[in-house]
Amino acid sequence: MYAGRIVETGTRADIYDNPQHPYTRALLAAVPVVDPARRSTQSFALSGDLPNPASPPAGCRFSTRCPFAVPGLCDVKEPPLASWAPTHAVACHLAGDLPEDTGLPRSSDPSLERGTTDETVSLPR
Repeated sequence: MYAGRIVETGTRADIYDNPQHPYTRALLAAVPVVDPARRSTQSFALSGDLPNPASPPAGCRFSTRCPFAVPGLCDVKEPPLASWAPTHAVACHLAGDLPEDTGLPRSSDPSLERGTTDETVSLPR
């Protein structure tokens, strides 16, 4: 979710292995990885103006920060949350057309490897 709008939804595999929205990729790039052997050598920082939630920009709310925004499209027309795969939906005009080498993680990035859903996590009380 970005600025009050869902930008991508799907299974764990959909989101971690094949993120299609630039914001999702940026979020995954921001996840700290403790093990130095699994850390990505690439870094990414978002730039641009944060939208005002009370008065969001026209078009895609992420367009003011998106490094791939197309003027006249992304800043004008809000992308619908469209089905990308049976369990994967994305709200991006460029879904499927983003460059592979973006500095943002993809499925081949070892820093995104996660444990199984059977793992138990204990939180401090």
